[in-house]
Amino acid sequence: MVATGHSRAGRSTFLSPPRHRLAGHRRGVPSECKSGPRHSGGFNDHSAARQTGLPSTTPNWLAKLYENIVAWKLEQVWPKERILAEYLNRSSFGNRRLGPEAAARAYFGKSARELTLAESVYLAGLPQAPTRFNPWRHPDRADRKYARSLELLAKTGLLTGSQRNLLTGIPPIPEHFDPLHIAPHYVDAIVRHQPSRREGAHYARSRSPATG
Repeated sequence: MVATGHSRAGRSTFLSPPRHRLAGHRRGVPSECKSGPRHSGGFNDHSAARQTGLPSTTPNWLAKLYENIVAWKLEQVWPKERILAEYLNRSSFGNRRLGPEAAARAYFGKSARELTLAESVYLAGLPQAPTRFNPWRHPDRADRKYARSLELLAKTGLLTGSQRNLLTGIPPIPEHFDPLHIAPHYVDAIVRHQPSRREGAHYARSRSPATG
């Protein structure tokens, strides 16, 4: 998703040395306070910090400074692979699916480890705008996003021209896979032991204090 992100600045920030990123944070705090928080699908340490549980989204300088400090500290103790994994597992892929594993099972009926290259590229573009690129409601938009992701991968040298043409010619077709019901016998037992509406109303009347 770093490669299929939508900002070269975001990719260069994530890949640059920590001292360069810290300098960028200091320059970015005033502008972010004026313009407010920015939400995009590009990956950088800001988005990693937000996705890993920072509660603040208020565009004031103290909150933004705190966010930048936490993002910088994350990079001192976590390797980039873990930051990326934590970010992805908290990212929305639409339809209340968080993380690539849930998205792979919902749209392709398989584990993320079993995805083809085309399917992986398709899913990688969804977190930029999960509602707009919803594969179930707006498949045409998701297909166009897939084509743009392939174009970006080719421009960055991660795909050859022939690979791009091949993947463009066989776009993945997402389907609608419902999640497995875990322990259905337990759920059925709970439902069976729930009081009916009439029984519940009778119980409520019997428990209410008498009025005279």
